[in-house]
Amino acid sequence: MRTKKPSVEQLENAFQPSREVDTAERFAGRRQFVADGYYGLLSRGSHLAIVGGRGIGKTSLATQIHIIASGNSSLLEKLGIGHDRELDFLTVYFACGKAVRNTDDLLQELLTRKTCLADWIYDVPKASKTIRSTSPKLAAKIFGVVDASLGAEFKREASAEPAITEQSIQTTFANVVAAISDETQAEDGLLIVVDEFDAIQDRSEFASFLKSLATNAPSVKFCLVGVAKKIEEFYGKRGAESQVTAGADSILRFEEWLSKAVQEFGSYIDANQNFIPNYGDRYRHDEAISTAFVESTVNYVVSKRFVKKQQMRWTQRGAHLLLQTRTQVLNDDLRKTFCRWYPGMKSDSASATFKDAA
Repeated sequence: MRTKKPSVEQLENAFQPSREVDTAERFAGRRQFVADGYYGLLSRGSHLAIVGGRGIGKTSLATQIHIIASGNSSLLEKLGIGHDRELDFLTVYFACGKAVRNTDDLLQELLTRKTCLADWIYDVPKASKTIRSTSPKLAAKIFGVVDASLGAEFKREASAEPAITEQSIQTTFANVVAAISDETQAEDGLLIVVDEFDAIQDRSEFASFLKSLATNAPSVKFCLVGVAKKIEEFYGKRGAESQVTAGADSILRFEEWLSKAVQEFGSYIDANQNFIPNYGDRYRHDEAISTAFVESTVNYVVSKRFVKKQQMRWTQRGAHLLLQTRTQVLNDDLRKTFCRWYPGMKSDSASATFKDAA
C-alpha cells in the first residue's frame, strides 16, 4: 500500500511562518501554556496576558485560546488536557494599529467596530440603552443616527473638549460589556482578545482598568498579546504586575520555554542525525515516506495472535523470545549464540538452515 502524495497546494501551505496557526491539527507542543490559558478562562474575574519576543508563536497561542473559548475542544483533546465540558464564550478578536494611541482609543474601537462589539450592542436592548444614555457620540457611530437635540453638540466638536472623558468611556464600556454578557445566551461570558497590545503608545491606565473590570464585570475577560521582556513594560507602568495578578491573571511567558525547547531539539538532532530519514529525497524519488502501513500490519498480526483469533496463541514471553531470535538471525548472530551455549557445535552447515527457517 503506497502513501498518497500530498497535493501541490498542501505542500505550498505546509509551512507558513508569516501567519498564525489556526487549526488544532497544525498546532504543536506548548501543552502547559494551553493548559494555563484554559484554566485562566475558567477562573472568573481573571484576565490573560501572553508576553514574549517576536516570532515565537504568541498569536498562534492566542488564536487557539480564542477557538477553545468559542466551544471547540479539539486542541484540549489532542494535548490530553482534562476538561469536562466545552466552553461557551462570546469571542471578539482585535489587532491594534497605529491609530490606537491609548486606553480610550482601544475601548472606543472595540465598542464601535462591527467586527467587535457594535453588532452586539445593536442587538442587545440593555446594551443599546446604556450606550445611548451615557455616550451619544458613540451611539451615533454605532447606529448611524444622531438626534436633532445633539446637533449643536456635534457642531462644536471640532473646537470643544471631547464629549467622553477617560473615566466616562471606561464606565460606559464596563456597563455595555456587562449588559452583553448578561443578556446573551453565552454561559461563560465574553472574551476579548487584543493582539499587538504593545503597539498602543500609552498603556499606563489599562492595568487599573482591568482590575476594576474584574470587580464590576467578572464575566468579561481580556486576553492581551504583545512583545515585552517584563510585564511592567507590557502594561507601561511600574508595579502593574501586582495590580493585574491581584485579579488571578495568567501571564504566559514564552522566553524560558522557547529557549529550553530549542536546546532540547538541537540535542536530539545531534544525537540522532544518522537515523533521521531524508523524506524530501525519498519523496522526489517516488519512495514511501511513511511506515504506517507496515506498523498497521504488524499490529494486526500481533493482535490476532494475542486475542486467540488463531491457533498457537502467543504469550508475552514467547513473543519477546521470537523477536530476539529473528533479530539474531538477521544480524548473523544466532549461530554464535548456539555455539556459546553448546561448545561442541562446530559445523557451519546449519548457518543457511537458520536463515531459511527465518
